Amino acid sequence: MSTRYKFCPRCRGTKLFSEFAPCSRGLVRPGLDKRRSYCRVCMREWQREKWRQDPGYRQRAIEAQRAWYYKDVEHSRALARDWADRNPEKVRARYWKRKEYYHQYGHAHYIKNKDRYREWTRSWRAAHPESIRALTRASRARRKGASGKFNVVTIQRLWWFQKGLCQYCNVQLKSGYHVDHMIPITRGGTNLPQNLCLACASCNSSKNTRTAEEFYALRRTG
Repeated sequence: MSTRYKFCPRCRGTKLFSEFAPCSRGLVRPGLDKRRSYCRVCMREWQREKWRQDPGYRQRAIEAQRAWYYKDVEHSRALARDWADRNPEKVRARYWKRKEYYHQYGHAHYIKNKDRYREWTRSWRAAHPESIRALTRASRARRKGASGKFNVVTIQRLWWFQKGLCQYCNVQLKSGYHVDHMIPITRGGTNLPQNLCLACASCNSSKNTRTAEEFYALRRTG
């Protein structure tokens, strides 16, 4: 496949086709190739000149862009997600450059839509009970000073590894099962996956602050 080039009438240069932004919003009349007439550098310079000469131009351009966005919101969001996936470094650089603005905007948006955020949170918590349990346990372990962390994927792997059975008594686990630290955090245990297992409520309560080895020994003698 041959490399495509395009002529920019502003800087009078022939550049790679990728140096010309796509044109689909009607802000500048597109050519037959659906690309801007000016290259990206010249386009930015032209816009700055227009903003200085006509103060209302920028507002009209923003309104036209907003109208295009809301004409098909799902399509616009899909394009934005696709661009973000292809340009993670640019997304990160943009965030750090405007970090304070994003924080202020996010806070203001939350205050303005507090009820909607709360409803979304309730819906998410109801739909993801395993994630909530994992977050709660991880938070509790961090407060106790345990190193390491785990999430819902860790619990799913433990469930698969144990075949849905209690680590200590081999009964089939139900919805109220516990994530147990085989070496308790109070005795220097970590919050790492290799120190975790799934147990029924009865075994975990009986185990208390014992280690897994101590509890196995207690069950054999008891």
